Amino acid sequence: EASKVHRVIAAAAMAPMKRPAGHQSGPVQKKPASAKDPVKASCAMVEAALAGCGKVPASVQHMLAGSAASCLGIMKQERHQYQEDMVRMIGEVLQSVAEDKQSAVGAARSQMNEAESKKAALDATVLQEETELARLQELNSNCKQELTDANTALQEAVTALKAAEEKRVAGNENFVVVEHRLAKLKAVRMAVKQDEAVDAPTVKEIQSLGKSLKFEPAMLSVLPKILAKSPSDRGSFDNLAVDELMKALSQNIEQDEREIAGGADDRAARDQEVSQAQAIVEAAKAKKEQCSEARSKATADVEKGKEALAAGKSAVKAYAREIKEAESELAAATADCSEFVDGPLAAFLELKEMAPAPPSPGPAKAQSPAPSSAKQSPAAGAGGGRSPVQRSPANASPKPFEEAAKAQSPAPASARQSPAASQGRSPVQRSPANASPKPVQASMTPA
Repeated sequence: EASKVHRVIAAAAMAPMKRPAGHQSGPVQKKPASAKDPVKASCAMVEAALAGCGKVPASVQHMLAGSAASCLGIMKQERHQYQEDMVRMIGEVLQSVAEDKQSAVGAARSQMNEAESKKAALDATVLQEETELARLQELNSNCKQELTDANTALQEAVTALKAAEEKRVAGNENFVVVEHRLAKLKAVRMAVKQDEAVDAPTVKEIQSLGKSLKFEPAMLSVLPKILAKSPSDRGSFDNLAVDELMKALSQNIEQDEREIAGGADDRAARDQEVSQAQAIVEAAKAKKEQCSEARSKATADVEKGKEALAAGKSAVKAYAREIKEAESELAAATADCSEFVDGPLAAFLELKEMAPAPPSPGPAKAQSPAPSSAKQSPAAGAGGGRSPVQRSPANASPKPFEEAAKAQSPAPASARQSPAASQGRSPVQRSPANASPKPVQASMTPA
C-alpha cells in the first residue's frame, strides 16, 4: 500500500495541470533540466562537512555522511525515529565542529588582543623614551650653557684678580720705596752711633741718602773725613757735624715711619681685595670643573637615550610583523567559522526542520461556479496550485491514479510555485558568505 501511495503521489505530480472554467490558460512552466536541486546540494554540503570534520572516528564519519541524504532529504514529519536519531547525531557533530571553530576564532582574537596590548606597551615605552631623551637633551643644553657661563665667570675672576694685584702694586709702590729707604736710614744711623770709624761703603750710602733727602751740601762734603775718624779722635767741629747728621737721619726716619703708619689701612684694604679676588678665581675654577663633568655626563646620557629610543622604535617596527600575522590568523579563523556556520550548519538546520511549503494565495477575483459534473476537490479549489494528494486513513485503500489525475486542477500563472515547492519541500536559503559567525547553541536543540 505504501508503494501504491507513492506511485499515486508521483503520478499526481506528473499529471497535466488544468485550470478551472473561467480562467485563462497559460503555458505550464517546467523545471529546467539543468537546474540544481537545492535539497540535494544542501545534503551534499552536510555530507562533505561530516566527511572531513575529524570529530569522530573515520568509520563514524562515513556512516553519518552516508546517512545524511536519506535522513535530511525528506520532510521532518515523514522521518522515522531512527532517522531522527541520526539527524540528532549529525547535529551534535556539526555543533561540536562549529564550537571548535568559534573557539579557534576566540583564541585568534585573544592572540590578536595580546599582540595589540604588547604593541601598545611598546608604543608607550617609545613615548616614554622620547620624553626622557627630550629631558636629557634639555639637561645637556643647560649644562652646556652653565659651562659657558662658568668659563666666562672664571675669565672675569682672573681679570679682576689681575686688576687687584696691579692696584696693590701701584698703591704699595711708594710704601716700598719708603720702607727700603727707612731701612737704609736706620742702618747708617746705627753705624754712625758706633764708637768706631765708619767704613767707606757706609759713608757713600750716607752721602747718597743725603743727596736724595737734600741734606746740607757743606755737611755732606766734610762727612767722609769726619766719619773716617774714630769718635775719640774727632774735634768739636767734627762732633757738631756728626750731631747734625744724626739729627737729619732721625728726622727722616720719623717721617718715613709716620708715612708708613698712615697708609697701613689702605695697604691692608688692597691686600684684602687681592685675597678676595683670588678666592673668586678658585671658586670659578671649581665651578667650571663641576660644570664640565656635568656636561660630559649629560652628553653621555643623551647618547644612551638615543640608543634606547632607536632600539624601542626597532622593536615596534619588528613587532608589526607579528601584528599582521595575528590579524591574518584572526581573519582566517573568522572566515572559516563563518563559512561553516553559513554553509553546512545553516543547510543542516534548514533541512532538519524541512516541511511542506505553505499554500499559495488564490486569485483575487471570484470564480464562476463549476458544473456539478466538473466539481473540484476542496484541496484543488482552495489551493489553486497544490496537488490534491491527501492522506487516507490507515485502513483505507489509496485512490486510483485516474481519480487523482481528475482531481488535479492547474494553478494560475501568477501563483505558480518553485520546483522545490511543487515537490512539497521548502526552498533552502543561504546566508551571505560574509556574515559574521552566529552562535549555534540555541539553534541546535535536538528535535
